[in-house]
Amino acid sequence: MNFKSFNSAFFIAAVTAFLYASSTAYTYGYFGVLELDGNVLDRNFHQIIYHGMILNILSFILAPLIVALLVTIHAAYKIEMSQFVSKKFSNARRLVNLKKKLRFATKKKSIMARKYGRRMCIWWSVASGVFLIFMALVIFERQGVNAAKELLSGIEEGQFKSVRLKNNVDDSSLAYLFCGARNCAVYDIEIDQVFYFIQNEFSYLRENRM
Repeated sequence: MNFKSFNSAFFIAAVTAFLYASSTAYTYGYFGVLELDGNVLDRNFHQIIYHGMILNILSFILAPLIVALLVTIHAAYKIEMSQFVSKKFSNARRLVNLKKKLRFATKKKSIMARKYGRRMCIWWSVASGVFLIFMALVIFERQGVNAAKELLSGIEEGQFKSVRLKNNVDDSSLAYLFCGARNCAVYDIEIDQVFYFIQNEFSYLRENRM
């Protein structure tokens, strides 16, 4: 395996892990408010990754656009400076004098300065990336909490998705909470209890507006 293929594999693995963690943080924030059992409502790998992708879709759209914008600005600046210096030798002198006034470096850095400067930049980038990842997970968990609270408010107002079980299709008091890969959870409004059942037990799902 060459270095490029290793980088690609690492990038794919890192993105997959982030999507998995994003969905898990959101789901367990949601479960925490509703007091649902995550072991009973387990999801398969594809469900988790797809949900994580939906949660991050805006970031995946904006991130390349922001990077492209920054690269364009930097490239335009370099091109303009190069053209400015190449027109007249005096322009280069003016640019050097301006850098001196602003206390910017006017000479190339030594090999040691470049080495440790690059190392410092890498580690600060890693630290910033880890911080942003954990902040994102906190935000996703908060979104799950808010979604669960909105569901509870809807149930209190009589606006919820009603599940009809096969053995009692006339009962409309079961509010839909969540479905995993095999099992689902509903809340019985009349007796104030949460029930779990396998997915093939319910008849249909409809929106209740009471």
